[in-house]
Amino acid sequence: MEPGDKPSERPAQREALRRRLEDGDERIAQALAAGQDVERWEAFWIDLLHQYEALCDEERLAA
Repeated sequence: MEPGDKPSERPAQREALRRRLEDGDERIAQALAAGQDVERWEAFWIDLLHQYEALCDEERLAA
């Protein structure tokens, strides 16, 4: 969660990250099938995953 973010915004942020993760997964799979190098995409996807996990942890601890 970014500084200044409100707990009430967490569900929307979580959903946005979930959509980005799904989209990224699909794009990475397509690029792999096309024989493209996806190392940087995968690293970025993993960063998004860590953000998603941290946000879910914050929500769980706040509940």
